[in-house]
Amino acid sequence: MLFNPLKLKKPIGYGYSLVPEDVLKTKTVLSELGFYKEPKSGVTPWPDTPMFEGIETFQKKKKLKIDGLMKPGGPTEKSLNKYLGERGKLGKKPKSDTILAAAPAAIPAIIPALPSIPSIIGAIAGMLGLTLPLKSDTQDKGEDCDKLYYDVDIPTCRQVNKSRGKEAGARCYKSAADRYAACRRGVSKDKLPPLDTWNN
Repeated sequence: MLFNPLKLKKPIGYGYSLVPEDVLKTKTVLSELGFYKEPKSGVTPWPDTPMFEGIETFQKKKKLKIDGLMKPGGPTEKSLNKYLGERGKLGKKPKSDTILAAAPAAIPAIIPALPSIPSIIGAIAGMLGLTLPLKSDTQDKGEDCDKLYYDVDIPTCRQVNKSRGKEAGARCYKSAADRYAACRRGVSKDKLPPLDTWNN
């Protein structure tokens, strides 16, 4: 029986509205198979260029259509799961399968402790003379990044794709993903990488 840790809810690809859980699973599986190099900041649920490049590299290796697109139940997802299963049969159970299987069992044990965690962290930070951002600040930052990505960058890239062609559109979507990932990491809006809207 093959391991099947990757079951996408929505397509993963340039210009799509991505589900963070799908992005996290995709990066984890690609990382296990050597197609995604985990950044120093760790694997995040936000899209980035290395993830799309990893999908394309896998597609090339498996002689699939090289488009950086992975649909639920589609050829790339099926091939990834098959490849992961074959590697698992060699005696090494994939990390993501273990993590994903253990996560639901761990949640009930963690939930009762959640309310006290912020106060514990706050107390430790206070003793060290540190200030922590308020929860609302973090939420506002995430909402700002979402608004920039979904309300500004993606519609702009759709227009670039329509008026300047697929190649220009693909570059625009890649740059939008990079901007989104940088924004979620805390890079200020004035220092985000530029959106690629050029035709050449």
